[in-house]
Amino acid sequence: MGVLILVLSGLVWSEAALLWVGAPVWAWGGPVVVSAVVAALVVRARGRLAVPDATERRRISRIVGIASGLEGLGIFIVAAGGILFRAPGLIVPGIAVVVGLHMLPMAAKIPRAAYYFTCGALVAIGLGGLLLPMPERVLVIGLAAAVVMWGTVLAVTFASRKE
Repeated sequence: MGVLILVLSGLVWSEAALLWVGAPVWAWGGPVVVSAVVAALVVRARGRLAVPDATERRRISRIVGIASGLEGLGIFIVAAGGILFRAPGLIVPGIAVVVGLHMLPMAAKIPRAAYYFTCGALVAIGLGGLLLPMPERVLVIGLAAAVVMWGTVLAVTFASRKE
């Protein structure tokens, strides 16, 4: 269930945003609850989802692996560039753009229409976040990215139902 990785991604985005702004520990429970509910919905729907055959699963795994490897490299470059050029305020928006762009090959090759939305939304969130001051920038980008990830999980899960 590859979409569960997106649930975890939503959790990481939201918790990092809350940590960055110094939210009280009790506030961290909200994203945990949302992630648990989204994951439970995916697991509950598992028996009613169309499952690709072994050859298709290998092809999808290869596409996701390549896209994710490039994503990791992109995140490293953004983080290193932000540190090197003393522009830490560009790191989180840059990461949102990289994460969004990594969805593009998956949208085209898997194909999942929801991934196009995810790509566009994360790029828009990253670029739009540049208009905000720090630390609000990190909070808004992180929480918005989390909502996009969780929404993508639900969209992909319910679009994958057996006919």
